Amino acid sequence: METTYNPEQIEANMRVAASVLKYGRWADGVPLRTCEPRMWHRREQERYSMHSAVTKAIKLARPDDWQRLLLEWPHVPTEIDPANKARVAYTQTEAKGERDLQTVTSLGKYLRSHFTLLPDHAIRDLVASASTSGMKFVHTIAEMIYHLHRGPGSCMVWGGSDVDDHPYRTYDPKYGWHMCVHTDGDDTIGRALCYQSGDEKFYVRTYRKTSVSSSRDENMEAWLQQQGYALRDGWDGCYLARLPGVNGCDFLAPYLDGDAQHVDTTHLNGDRCLVITDGGEYECTNTDGTYDDANTHTCESCSDRVREGDGYWVGRGEDTLVCEYCRDEYYRYAYGRRGNQYYVHQDDVVYVESQDEYYHDSYLDDNGIITLENGEYEHEDNAVEIDNEWYHVDDDDIVLLENGDHAMRDNAYECAEDGKWYSRDDNPPVEVDGDLYHPDNAPEPTEPTE
Repeated sequence: METTYNPEQIEANMRVAASVLKYGRWADGVPLRTCEPRMWHRREQERYSMHSAVTKAIKLARPDDWQRLLLEWPHVPTEIDPANKARVAYTQTEAKGERDLQTVTSLGKYLRSHFTLLPDHAIRDLVASASTSGMKFVHTIAEMIYHLHRGPGSCMVWGGSDVDDHPYRTYDPKYGWHMCVHTDGDDTIGRALCYQSGDEKFYVRTYRKTSVSSSRDENMEAWLQQQGYALRDGWDGCYLARLPGVNGCDFLAPYLDGDAQHVDTTHLNGDRCLVITDGGEYECTNTDGTYDDANTHTCESCSDRVREGDGYWVGRGEDTLVCEYCRDEYYRYAYGRRGNQYYVHQDDVVYVESQDEYYHDSYLDDNGIITLENGEYEHEDNAVEIDNEWYHVDDDDIVLLENGDHAMRDNAYECAEDGKWYSRDDNPPVEVDGDLYHPDNAPEPTEPTE
């Protein structure tokens, strides 16, 4: 922040200017000059004190434009929310002042717009100081679940508030768990799960209720910082109660926020419990109170969990893991690139009946598979190419010529003498007594009888 800044001088200037706006003269009655007081500004000054966070900010950093700041006369919007000092009401223009119209915004946003020299951490502290009402800690499981269900939404919010089978029961306060809650009247608008071990106090995430989803509660984060809590990436090293499990699991498991999402079974002070650790045997990323073995994977087709060794690697590079059901239901063992076999999705294979095999449709040429003129697939050993079209060797519309080539039946003829087929184009037939012959085999016409 600015080292040569003199806040007392700015404050004195603002007091004088406020008096001029209100009375048209100096506060001590000595005329400054002939000017009309701004009656709308007198109204604002008499109604409200300037917001305490703004006056504190003036002591910390030079405002970008103290005259504009004074003219806006920022204050707590008491008509809208008298207890919410995290909001600011101010007058944007002279015209709006005369019409008694104020704009309401967040305290942090307002401070940033007028004090660009003020560091972010200082603004957070000012906001936190103004927003401490409604912040508190709760230290029982029942209270934690109560505020969880009426507060910001998250994956751990269940349909009811019954604590009997709720995964939050694992956050036993005897291990150091508690919750910071931010209340507004009867509403819980923010929360954060917290942990204390000795002198170490920390949290991993804050939630704030909004109209569409949950977001960070920046006011709570600043308040927690003032209370000595640090923000950590995960709960590594923290302990959980080991309680009877649900849905076939040995113990109840919460969804763990942060980087560390695995647990191991351990003992602490004679109690069997769980410890959160990166290398744990069980993964806690489900919201129904269950866990997954750490040596399991996710089926990339249906998202079910697959135990190590029970899945199948599919695709040309065999780099996609699926469960047995999805392999049997959606994949086919097919010939593909360079004649290799691997599992290919059913949408990407063709079946060739004569071979009783599936083929990857991207590599048909690698396996000698062609598309017949009728749209069916066949191995090239069972097909012939005529005029750039493929036909099955047993197609009734093609014939085998005497020279070993194939031709369309309509473009060939069978010699009545030797019974062989010839091309009409290469060896035009000779018709004798209604029969067709190869020119070399044609007999003399029969003389007509009288």
